[in-house]
Amino acid sequence: MPTQYVPPVTWVDSREDMALFIQHVRRTRECALDTETTGLDRRSDNVVIWSACPDIDSRYCFSREMLEIFDEELSQDLEITWYFTNQTFDFNMMANSGCRVPEGDCFCTLAMDWLVDENRQGAHGLKETAKDYLDFNMRPFKEAFRGKNRGETIPERIKRGLEEDFDGAIAYSSLDAWATFRVFHALRERLQAELNLDGESLWDYFVEVEMPFTRVLYNCCRRGIMVDTGYLEDMIPTIDSEMLEIHKKINKINGAELNLKSTPQLRKLLFDKLKLRVVKMTKGGESGVRHPSTDEECLNTWAGEGVEVAQLMVKYRELGKILGTYIKGLIKWADRDLRVHPTLTQHVTVTGRLSSVDPNLQNIPRPDGDRFGIRSSFIPKGGHVFIVADYEQLEMRLMAHYSQDKNMIGVINRGWDIHTGTASLMYGYDYDDIIAAIKHKKLNARLQEEQLPFEPLAKLEEDMIFSRQASKTIGFGQQTGRSKTCSKRGNLSAFN
Repeated sequence: MPTQYVPPVTWVDSREDMALFIQHVRRTRECALDTETTGLDRRSDNVVIWSACPDIDSRYCFSREMLEIFDEELSQDLEITWYFTNQTFDFNMMANSGCRVPEGDCFCTLAMDWLVDENRQGAHGLKETAKDYLDFNMRPFKEAFRGKNRGETIPERIKRGLEEDFDGAIAYSSLDAWATFRVFHALRERLQAELNLDGESLWDYFVEVEMPFTRVLYNCCRRGIMVDTGYLEDMIPTIDSEMLEIHKKINKINGAELNLKSTPQLRKLLFDKLKLRVVKMTKGGESGVRHPSTDEECLNTWAGEGVEVAQLMVKYRELGKILGTYIKGLIKWADRDLRVHPTLTQHVTVTGRLSSVDPNLQNIPRPDGDRFGIRSSFIPKGGHVFIVADYEQLEMRLMAHYSQDKNMIGVINRGWDIHTGTASLMYGYDYDDIIAAIKHKKLNARLQEEQLPFEPLAKLEEDMIFSRQASKTIGFGQQTGRSKTCSKRGNLSAFN
């Protein structure tokens, strides 16, 4: 790897030095920013030191106190363009530290690299992009701030690093901003070079759609969504009671107390006592010893064959997930204003859809399959209402438009569900009969959930339900190409 020139770092901890930096930024009208923080919690962590790079030949590192001057002099300057590697994270850290986020145009290299190649999952970060596009290796944090004393926090570790090796600590911190500046320009060249059929570059698309959307996501996450934690807490005794009853039934089958979290005990019940067939083996882990698996796939297989203890275990685990992930989990993530602030990202999925973590609000059970009504725990603030906005089967409608297929257009014009209408045309089933079969299946699922008697599906109903799934698979299988402009618009109105 060739040696690359890295400019010396300038430490800024006074108004006089800060004034020189401000003049520098106002000359270049562009600057990369990066923060070293007390942790990764976007709700509560804040800036320890921060860095900036207004051109390739300079880099700065600042004490936290300089954020106040940055806020006064630069943050609201619309003439300055800012570059970040993880814009929404740095925005949160700055806001948590009492600094207004930049109002000028802001570009996030994570989103840029995703647009260059969405298949680089997990490799859009600064260390990866610097290595791949600049042939430059970034030092890891643990190497720059060596050793960790017992009970030492991240800010204490950084403070110790500044005391023990001041030059090394600020050199490490400011290198992130300098590398971000270079990565931005490398990625911009790549985006400008890739054109669509209309002659528009990916850079044009990025500036018009992706760049402003990053700020929208930050605003959504920062504002959060309100959760009725009391409503959720009221569900806990009911679910605890149901799980206890299921546990008692399993103990009765076992003939003794069974620890449902113990895989060896469960394996002994299923294979030694009940003599169930082995569906698959485990991978063996570190020991290399493989055992009959008792995972979700196996339990569902046995449950479908009518094995009572498997049906009970499936039910027990479903309730456990609802309790731990969707009820206690949401309560844990709610702040003192009863608002949940997830991290929404635009650079994770290959398809272009949003990704939600901490918590994942895209995975809340649907109302038609959730008797606890967890989605009802999300409430608008006073004087507001929720609006559901979604593209209904948009991809299929686009395909109908461009193909001008008369059958597809006819299904859409009738107001039919496209996949059900396609199934009706493909298999010759009556559209209303397919709809009725689907409703019957949903009703059975609800009755089974409530442990009430239900009428099993007839063979014809099962075939009709399969026909819709088959037509859906064929329909989506016919779609080709990359479509990144349509999937990010929905489901943001709840962040009010």
